[in-house]
Amino acid sequence: MKKCLSALLACLLLLSLLTACSGQSAQTASAPETETSAETSVPAEDAPETAENTVDLSANTEVVEADMTPVTAEALAEGVYTAQAVSSSEAFRISSAKLLVDGGKILAVLTMENEDSSLLYMGSAAEAAAAGEDAAIKLVEMADGSHSFTLPIEALDESIPCAVLNAADGQWYDRTILLRADSLPASAFVPAVEEPAPEEGPAPEEEPAPAEEEPAPAVEEPAPAEEEPAPAEEEPTPAGAEPAPVGVYGAPAG
Repeated sequence: MKKCLSALLACLLLLSLLTACSGQSAQTASAPETETSAETSVPAEDAPETAENTVDLSANTEVVEADMTPVTAEALAEGVYTAQAVSSSEAFRISSAKLLVDGGKILAVLTMENEDSSLLYMGSAAEAAAAGEDAAIKLVEMADGSHSFTLPIEALDESIPCAVLNAADGQWYDRTILLRADSLPASAFVPAVEEPAPEEGPAPEEEPAPAEEEPAPAVEEPAPAEEEPAPAEEEPTPAGAEPAPVGVYGAPAG
């Protein structure tokens, strides 16, 4: 009986030893595979830049639409408004815009999505390079941590040419900004003043028609004068006869 129990214990001990050895072999075999995976993985931020995520800094698109008409400060009521700003370049992104209309002028505060552009000049890139950084508008950090440019503008719905200094390469690039008038509320616009219609005066008096002229009376032709009868021819006095005596009034005496 004791021999059977000893044999059984020996078998159990041998089985446990075999199980432990097989587990260590499995761990050793899987270790290189884990190392290989760690060597081939690359963090996303360290991935090389490709053509898909690059931006052409010199590229610009048209921002003004064909049917747009400039809206100046005279057409706006004084106040502060939120407006939609459009940029001509993907490298110059504007997240929001505020307009301050006061005293016939418009001031725009453009909040940028990033700090890629550190300076803004109201003109072309060539003019900005010649004028120097002191003549440019600086990107300012606001109280909420955002970064903004504050610039005067002439009108909405009109292209605003400018140049920005790229912080990465220190080069000036031409840009165009547009502030859309249709993004403002209706209360931002001054009602159009209708010109009064001209007063209608009294109708002009019609001139009386000229009186018809009466026909001139026909001129009567004078009646022809009656011809006096020719005097009766006196009968010749027979020869040797005495002439009849003439009366007092020239009539023959009776």
